[in-house]
Amino acid sequence: KIYTLKRRFFCPNKVIHLNMSTQDLESILDECLTIGMKEFYLKWHYRSRHESLIHFSNINFYKNNLNTFPSPENDTNENGISLVHIKDGIYDRGGNQKNMLEAKTVAKAIFKHYKSNPEKSLGVGTFSQAQQTAILDELEILRRNDLSLEYFFTENIDESFFVKNLETIQGDERDVIFISVGYGRNLNGKITMYFGPLNKAGGERRLNVLITRAREKVVVYSSITGDDFDLSKTKAIGVHKLKQYLDYARYHGDKTLFIQNEDLSGSFDESNIFEGSVYNQLLEKGIKVIPQVGYAGYKIDFGILHPDNPSKFILALECDGFSYHSSHTARDRDRLRQQVLENLGWRFYRIWSTDWFLNPSREMSKLLNAIENAKSSTLTLSNHSIKKELEIEEVEQFTNHNNLGIEIVPYEVFPVVINGTPEYFYSLSYSVKQKLVLDIVAVESPIHIKELCLRTIQHYGMNKVGSKIQSIIESLVKYLNKSGDIIYRNNFIYKNNKPYLKIRTRENSCPVSNIDFVSRDEICNAVSLTLSKEISTPRVELVPKVAHIFNYQHTGKKIQYRIKKQISYLLKNKKIKETSFGLELIN
Repeated sequence: KIYTLKRRFFCPNKVIHLNMSTQDLESILDECLTIGMKEFYLKWHYRSRHESLIHFSNINFYKNNLNTFPSPENDTNENGISLVHIKDGIYDRGGNQKNMLEAKTVAKAIFKHYKSNPEKSLGVGTFSQAQQTAILDELEILRRNDLSLEYFFTENIDESFFVKNLETIQGDERDVIFISVGYGRNLNGKITMYFGPLNKAGGERRLNVLITRAREKVVVYSSITGDDFDLSKTKAIGVHKLKQYLDYARYHGDKTLFIQNEDLSGSFDESNIFEGSVYNQLLEKGIKVIPQVGYAGYKIDFGILHPDNPSKFILALECDGFSYHSSHTARDRDRLRQQVLENLGWRFYRIWSTDWFLNPSREMSKLLNAIENAKSSTLTLSNHSIKKELEIEEVEQFTNHNNLGIEIVPYEVFPVVINGTPEYFYSLSYSVKQKLVLDIVAVESPIHIKELCLRTIQHYGMNKVGSKIQSIIESLVKYLNKSGDIIYRNNFIYKNNKPYLKIRTRENSCPVSNIDFVSRDEICNAVSLTLSKEISTPRVELVPKVAHIFNYQHTGKKIQYRIKKQISYLLKNKKIKETSFGLELIN
């Protein structure tokens, strides 16, 4: 029996009725194409922070039409794609259809990931429901024996952990994705060329969805490699692509495995006098440089390599040559390209052709200074550290150049002087306790009620806030709030009701480092200040920028939640707005 589904696609001038026979076409998208609806491809890809994560799909599924951006990490395993070959893994084809050794390996890797990289979100994709269940079962055993990581397996956090199969992983993305193939040799050592949904029509599209979920890293766990495939036994495109992908992962995203007749030399157009002059002078100075860094779409003109570590670029050197003038808009040239590069971890430097030809020795001297500064920097070129440096520079600009009246200052802590014992604290009069509270609020306003309790009792040799102490301090705060001496709202105490226009940075030595103890006003100020610098900022970029203003080096789940909550608050109160380009400040 053939079931027919009716779908209505609304176009600007008419309604298109589709009658889709499930035996005729694999998807609604296929039927749209058969009736002549125009096909559009995405042009810009921002998700992957390492080009190897998208390059396979760009070549095999997107006709190499995606504009991607290179990573500052050159030939490194920190990000990108890799393969873990589980040689003894057995696929129970005739039984439970699980690969238990592979499932155990993935479960252990999940625990190891959260212990070593707790700030990185993680998801697992499998090729079958049976393998999905196997991993969840093995993970449950580990969780019962070790409860220290339960926080990461809860669903009430941003980008929570998941294990999904090929059919259900659509739309998800995480910093790191583990992929478990599951299929492999049976107990008799034989391998069939059956890989579930991949053998069906359109299986290659399901593979494409699975392998493009990661922002930073993909680790493929498989009991077989591309060498084990016998493609003469199947014509399924999905299976052929899987063989290529396993080879690609095995060699850490080596593009030469499936690219033919493409220029991979890293050369540039030598007829460009400007770029040729820059390149030759760099070589004369002994600078290690690679022209045209990147695979597809947008390429960096010159990548300056670290002299002692050729796996890392220390500088992206841009010239206003062909790639600059080929951009369709000034926004693409002057802001979006640099913004994306910096978000990926690049340090950015540009040379203008007019300046170069007027005084090449001066411009070369400036370039060498920039290279030396990048080389001698104590910061490593990880995504977090380089972003931290760039955002600190932006904080300094904000402090001196903003028209919002917002000031960035270090957090000032009220000095602790031991005035007595815990017993003496309880014997103090109400008025003496009130004065101490007011003195602390005068210095640390706005201060969270819990932090106020702690700061108060520290003067009497105590460092733990119990329910009795909190009750005493809360009673004092409520009385002072009622009398108008302070303002108490949203668990924070303010010394007055004036608009709070400061952002207090949390240095490493600052005792008030918990994001929960940063007031709504400060986070909203940081959001507004960040948006005031640019026309618009995508959400994914706004959160880390705001976090770095407070000197948070990593944007963990709690920090992301707090900042996103205040972004929603500003949107609701129409202080900022969201457009197709990102979030913008409402003047």
